[in-house]
Amino acid sequence: MRSNRRKPGLLMRLLVAGLVLVASCGVFEPRDSEEPGEGSGGSVYIQPQEPAVVISNLVTVMVEAPHTNYPDLFTEDFTFVPDPDDVLTLESIYGQGVFDDWDVDVEVQVGDRLFGRYFLALLELSEGTVIEDTDTTYAVVHEYRFDILGDQGWSNFRGAANFRIKQDPSDKLWYIYEWEDFRTEASDSTGIDGTWGLGKGEIRATT
Repeated sequence: MRSNRRKPGLLMRLLVAGLVLVASCGVFEPRDSEEPGEGSGGSVYIQPQEPAVVISNLVTVMVEAPHTNYPDLFTEDFTFVPDPDDVLTLESIYGQGVFDDWDVDVEVQVGDRLFGRYFLALLELSEGTVIEDTDTTYAVVHEYRFDILGDQGWSNFRGAANFRIKQDPSDKLWYIYEWEDFRTEASDSTGIDGTWGLGKGEIRATT
């Protein structure tokens, strides 16, 4: 295990705002890695040659159209892990199974539906706390503020996420293999719609 690698400075108080054109609906195709600036316009996807770039790419993809690189962030064995209280909340409304079998296919489908619901997004991450750092695996926790503006007005999400990232031995690039979402005190504040994970779960349950 590598020791005492400093926290990625580029992630300190990362605030990005984007005016987003509505993306077309449909399931994303499997990823092909792109050079910076490639793709169909909009956000620039940077080759993730180190873990911090993965998080930077996530922020960019969330706030800039056409969001086509969202699937590029994840491994084929990706898993989303919601906060347990969010599971209870949504299952009390929609029944069992809202978060079951949440793999990469579910993640990109939900992401596609989410992108079609807003035309402005603000995403702010706190300075990351690195909890794992080896030659091939990396884990970092960020608190987040994620605000989106759609036809019905603003939706505001607060919480924290543990992004577990690993290097693919085939291309030596880094991808998220697990995204664990957590409630924080801010998640239950007045005027807040809950966690990012709660928002994703509700999209899956209602579309």
